[in-house]
Amino acid sequence: MASQVIKDAKLYVGEYDLSGDHVSIALTYGSEPQDDTAMGDDTRSNAGGLKTVSFSGEGFWSGGDNAVDDAIFGKIGTANVPMTIAPAGETLANDAYLFRATPDNYAPGAGVGEMFRFSVSANGSGGVGAVRGILAHVGSETETGSETKQELGAVSASQSVYAALHVLTVSGTDPTLDVLVRSDANADAGGESTRLTFTQATAITSEWKSLAGAITDTFWDVSWTIGGTNTPTFEFVVSVGIL
Repeated sequence: MASQVIKDAKLYVGEYDLSGDHVSIALTYGSEPQDDTAMGDDTRSNAGGLKTVSFSGEGFWSGGDNAVDDAIFGKIGTANVPMTIAPAGETLANDAYLFRATPDNYAPGAGVGEMFRFSVSANGSGGVGAVRGILAHVGSETETGSETKQELGAVSASQSVYAALHVLTVSGTDPTLDVLVRSDANADAGGESTRLTFTQATAITSEWKSLAGAITDTFWDVSWTIGGTNTPTFEFVVSVGIL
C-alpha cells in the first residue's frame, strides 16, 4: 500500500466527531515486556506482557454546547469511552482502529496573541486493546436499511468480534434507531445472521459491543431500523473489527 499524507483522518470519541478540532492524533499500541531471563541464559530474554493502548491529540479549542471543550471536559475520568480512528477518512470499508479508553488529561492553553489550543490524552480501559477493523457504516440515514457487505474475515474460537457505535446527530420527533451488526457466508442477500444488537438510540450516544467466536462467516454488514415522525434523521458511524 502506498504511503499517504494525512488530510481527512476521522476521530470519533463517544458520541462526538472531533476530527475537525484536531491537528494531530496518535494511537500507541504495545505490550509491557517482562524479563524472564533465567540461570544459564547468556542473553537477556523478555516475554510479552500485558497489551497497552493510549491516545493523544492536539487541536484548536472551541467552546459551547457539543463543542470540543464540552465533549472532552465532560469525559475526563470516564471509563470505557468508545473511540474510533480512521486514518484515511470517513468512507465505507476504510481501515479503522477501535478501542475503549479513559480520557485522563485535558490541557487547554495559549500565549497572548496565539491561537487557543488544547491537548488531550486517554488510556485504554475495558480489558481489550486496540482492535483493527473497518468502518462498516458512515453517514446520515432517514429510512430503515442496510449497508454493503464487506469481507472482514472469520472469527476463530480464540477471537471476538467488536463494534463501536457513534450516534453523532439526531433530529425529528420521537426518533428511534436500532442498529445490528450481521455476518454472512457470502455477499449475497438473504443469509444474514445477527451477531451484535446495540441499545436503541433516541439521542446522541455511543456504545461498545462484542461477541466471542467461533463464527465461520467472513462477510459483515450493518443494518438499521428508524422510527419516529417529522423525518427522523440519524448521523451515525459503526466500526467493526476482529481480535
